[in-house]
Amino acid sequence: MKKKGMIIAGLAGAVLITSAAVSGTYAKYTTTFTGESAQVEVAKWAVKLDSKNGSDTTISTVTFTPDYTSVGEGNVVSGKIAPGVTMKGIVTLDLTDTEVSVKLNAKDVSNDVVSTLTSSYGLTADDFKVSTKIYKTGESEEEISDGIVQQSQIAENPKYDVVITVEWVNHNDDSTKDANDTKLGIAGGNVSIPVEITASQYTQGA
Repeated sequence: MKKKGMIIAGLAGAVLITSAAVSGTYAKYTTTFTGESAQVEVAKWAVKLDSKNGSDTTISTVTFTPDYTSVGEGNVVSGKIAPGVTMKGIVTLDLTDTEVSVKLNAKDVSNDVVSTLTSSYGLTADDFKVSTKIYKTGESEEEISDGIVQQSQIAENPKYDVVITVEWVNHNDDSTKDANDTKLGIAGGNVSIPVEITASQYTQGA
């Protein structure tokens, strides 16, 4: 009796082992989909110079022409600058159709150009103070100090003014400076005051 019981137990063990070994080979439902991923549309970048400032093409490197006007009690012909006179010019940027947030930046890059006057007239960049500010077009009392225009604002306010202020410094009876100013006044002509305006995509935290 004992031997027979052992044989039965051994057969039962063999069946269990065999079942475990073949269970992983049974068929399973499987479906694989192959195709193109869904398409996504690219957001448009369309920052332009307003046509009144020259080219109205999308800006990369362009020449803009601010319409400078004399400010305050300068006692000078309109549209011209002299010692002690401040002038303002406006460059308008058009963000219409731009589908991302934009960061605007404007800075004076006049040092190199103004320094070319030194050899002829003794003037330096210190003789001209240049500053820039950015406003919504038509809202000159509300400066956009960080230059950030959120995409949600563009539909309502697509145009922004970069206001460039140029002051020919009056050095208050410094005879050397007065003499240099006089040389330039006699020569006349134009003084180039370049300003670099950059528009870049703004992302949160950038």
